[in-house]
Amino acid sequence: MNVVGVYGGASDNLDIKNNLVINSNTAYSYYPNQLIHTENAATISNLTVLNNSTTNLDPGSLLTSILGLPIPNPLINLAILSNPAVNSTGLRPQPYYMPSSGSSLINAGLNVGYPYLGSAPDIGAAESGAVSNASFRRLA
Repeated sequence: MNVVGVYGGASDNLDIKNNLVINSNTAYSYYPNQLIHTENAATISNLTVLNNSTTNLDPGSLLTSILGLPIPNPLINLAILSNPAVNSTGLRPQPYYMPSSGSSLINAGLNVGYPYLGSAPDIGAAESGAVSNASFRRLA
C-alpha cells in the first residue's frame, strides 16, 4: 500500500498532514507498505509529514521507507493514537470515515487553514460534528 506515489521528476515542498491512513489490505500487494513510493529517479525536497494516523501499519517500517529516500532533512512526526476509531458504517466516504465519538482523531490535527470545530482540526478528511458539502477524491 502506497499513500503518495512520485513517479519521476522533481517534487518540491511536499506536505502530508492530518491524514487518516487505514491499511485494510488482506491480500498480497506488489508494493511494500510505504507512505511515499518513488520510481524512475523521482526526487523530493522539503518533505513535511505531520499529524497523520496510520492504522494497521508499522510506524517503524513507514519511517524506514521515508528515511531511505534521498530527501535532505525531512520533517517527520509519526504518532500512534490510542483510539483512532471511525464509524465504519454507512456510505463511503461519509459517514463511514467520520471519527467516532471519543475517537483520538478528534481535535488531534494541525491547523492547515481550513475551518474546523473544537480546539483543533480532526485528523482525516472529515470534521466530526460538521455538516460537509466537500467532495472527496480517492487517490489511486
